[in-house]
Amino acid sequence: MIRKRLDPWRYGVLCWDECWSAEVEIPAETAPIMEEVEEEVTHTLAVEEPVLDEHGEPTGEVQQVEKEMVVLVKKQVETGELKTLIEARTELQTFASAEEAPEGAEYHNRQGVRYDELFAFILAAI
Repeated sequence: MIRKRLDPWRYGVLCWDECWSAEVEIPAETAPIMEEVEEEVTHTLAVEEPVLDEHGEPTGEVQQVEKEMVVLVKKQVETGELKTLIEARTELQTFASAEEAPEGAEYHNRQGVRYDELFAFILAAI
C-alpha cells in the first residue's frame, strides 16, 4: 500500500513571502507663500456722448468718445518665500520585488501559518 503524504503548501496551510526593505529619504513638501495685493487696471471704453454747441446745448447728434476707467483688482502673488507643509524625513519602506527596491535594500523572507486553512483541514479529517 502506497501512502501519500499531505503537502501543507499545496493546501495553503503554510505560506512564504519575500520582500525588500530600505531607508528612503523623503524630501520636504513645500508651497509658495502668497500675499494679496491690489493692482490698478485701466480699461478703455467707447462711450456715446451728445455733441454740444458753443453754448453747451445738445445739438441732437451723438459722438463716440473713448474714456479710461481705473479699477482696483485684488490678486494673489507669490512672495518668493516657501512654507514647509511636511518636513523632510527618513522612512523605512518595503518593496515587493528586487526591481522596485532601491540599491542596497535588505532582503527578507517570512514563513507563516494560515490558521483558517489549518483548522478547516483538521475539521475535514474528523
